[in-house]
Amino acid sequence: MKKQEIKITCEVKDFLKVNQLEDFQGNLKSLSDENKQKLKNSIVEYGITVPFFVWKNNNKYYTLDGHQRLKAMSELIEEDFIIEKVPVVFIQAKNKNEAKQRLLVITSRYGEFEQDGFFAFVEDIDVLGLNINIDGMTDLLEEMETDVYDYDSIDSDNMKMEGTEYVNINIKIKASDEKFIKEKLSMGETITGYTMGKGIMRLCGLL
Repeated sequence: MKKQEIKITCEVKDFLKVNQLEDFQGNLKSLSDENKQKLKNSIVEYGITVPFFVWKNNNKYYTLDGHQRLKAMSELIEEDFIIEKVPVVFIQAKNKNEAKQRLLVITSRYGEFEQDGFFAFVEDIDVLGLNINIDGMTDLLEEMETDVYDYDSIDSDNMKMEGTEYVNINIKIKASDEKFIKEKLSMGETITGYTMGKGIMRLCGLL
């Protein structure tokens, strides 16, 4: 089988080989096998889209950002994928302690996903098909993952779906969701394909 080369899909000045990169964060973060596989799938599908942030010290190159990608790429190389080089951006630090501070700054996340904004942003892409794992977005994606609504599972003696053009479905919602749903319905707004019908239920965690 022909070996697949992992493409670089970003532009930088500097590049290093994977085996030149040194781990720096140790056990600061963990990576489950499931998430590592998702990361590997993402790299194979989209290429290397973000450079590694690297601190050079005593002719060694320490990874300040990209430790999990480094693990994933090392495994891909063992699986006969070709990664000739990786893009890097050099981060300045006077010493190891300052480099640690830079690492924590780089990995810090201050913004949070807003439900309305998230669904509006992804309305024209298949977000469920993406191999991504982003802090704060997991719950929203889990709501969307229930994508199959089996009408046959509705317990109703007098409702037959076949040949039925319109169906009324009564659902129970939490009081905290009521205002949100009523606002969307009263505005006649479909900010995404998920805000009406079964999408409303999925959006609010009701499916």
